[in-house]
Formats: sequence, structure tokens, C-alpha cells
Amino acid sequence: MKKNLFLMLAVTALTLVLALGLIRALAPGLLGGPADLQLVQLDDRLPAFYKGVFRDEHAGDREFLLKDPLTRVRARPFHLSTPKAGPHDVLGFRNAAVPVAADIVTIGDSMTYGNNAVMEQNWPAWMLAALRRNHSH
Repeated sequence: MKKNLFLMLAVTALTLVLALGLIRALAPGLLGGPADLQLVQLDDRLPAFYKGVFRDEHAGDREFLLKDPLTRVRARPFHLSTPKAGPHDVLGFRNAAVPVAADIVTIGDSMTYGNNAVMEQNWPAWMLAALRRNHSH
């Protein structure tokens, strides 16, 4: 009798552990964990792009666009906001700061950047405002 009870408890515990493991692997959000862990892999190695962010050859350069070996051209990091450009984050993208996470990323040309427009008037900013308005309703 005790042997059967012990076996039943052991099988129940093992089943529970396996079920929780499967839920954690397949749907981490159900257990309160971050849902994007399967999409993002953290790595200590830096992609090649990051090595080119602060290059010695650009130290005294005041150009708005910098030559980059991987992207061909990129904007100057830490460029302040002006009526026609910026602000740029540490990587040279048109952000006030590098976001920790992004739900939507826009990739494009001068239309996406918003040449000759303040950042609040480019189409990604308009899209963000529209999404926030729709989400608040």
C-alpha cells in the first residue's frame, strides 16, 4: 500500500515538473516570464557593426554622415536635435536613446529618417502617435 502511494506521488510530481517545463519552453508568458526570450538571444560578442561606431578616423570629423565599412554610410552618433536632423543615439540612429526593446523597427531611407523634418514629424513618429491613440481607446 505504501509502495503504491509513493509511486503515485512520484509519478504525479514528475508529470507536474515535465508539464511546467513544457509550458515554460513553449509559452513562457503563461508563467510570468518574458515572452520574448525565445526571440532574443543574449551574447557577449559584439556584432561587427558595433566595432565601427567609434572609429579613430572620425574623432575630429564634423561631418553629419560618416563612412562605415558595413553600412556604407551612417549618421554621426550623439548628433543633437536640430530643425532638420537628429537627435541620434550612440549608434547613429535617429532616436533620443538606444531603446532596450522595440515592438516595431522601421528601416528605410530619407523618407523614414524624415529629412528636413523634426523627429516628431517623420512618418515613424506619426505611426507611433496613431498606435498610441488607438491603443488608449
